[in-house]
Amino acid sequence: MAMKSSYYARNDPAVTKKKFLLLCQVALGQVDVIDHEPRDSLPDGPRPGFNSLQGAGQNYPDPTRDVTLPTGATMPLGLPVKASKYDWGLLQYNEMIVFNEDQVCQRYIVQYSDA
Repeated sequence: MAMKSSYYARNDPAVTKKKFLLLCQVALGQVDVIDHEPRDSLPDGPRPGFNSLQGAGQNYPDPTRDVTLPTGATMPLGLPVKASKYDWGLLQYNEMIVFNEDQVCQRYIVQYSDA
């Protein structure tokens, strides 16, 4: 789901309507899920035993449409579904945080416009 990332893509509409989105392959490893509103700021790194952090959102890709690649990696391709467990709404969409840049591999840059 690129909706969350699209909110961060800014441009000067007087100059161009083009926006760019960088798509990355990310090795999440063991994910620490925050499914409640954090009272403190985010940590500087993962808790022991974890490699990444997930802020659980109200919406997530339908897991029945996930595709497993030959490498064993899972690619979520489903349309958004509502997560009944998180109706309180801390985040609209899931947010993933990795603390080690070696877990990220840039794959594609996508050019698009809102109009």
